[in-house]
Amino acid sequence: PPTTNARGEVWHEFVAVIPREGKYCGQPCAVCNVVGCPMHGRIFHQKNLATHARPRGGGVRSSVFSRQHDAAYNAFVAAFSAGEASAPEVQRQIAETLPPPPPGAEEGEAR
Repeated sequence: PPTTNARGEVWHEFVAVIPREGKYCGQPCAVCNVVGCPMHGRIFHQKNLATHARPRGGGVRSSVFSRQHDAAYNAFVAAFSAGEASAPEVQRQIAETLPPPPPGAEEGEAR
């Protein structure tokens, strides 16, 4: 579900896209919009979204990316929904607290 700040601005965890090229060309996909998630900006096929943000099943989560995504998502939602800062402002604040990305990390890869 979308998250709203005090000014009524809406933010979404994922942004829908239909790639024009690559592995998922013409198929329903989404881009992770959570700053601080190691997969931020990467394209996910619709079938992979449930295991990126919230793994299936009730047990222990097996994906490191999922735990990091959930932690980053919770930090963003807490900061965004508590005040009047815009989504880009909150994303910038969170990005300033993150360590630099590892060498060779590329954004936009399909998962």
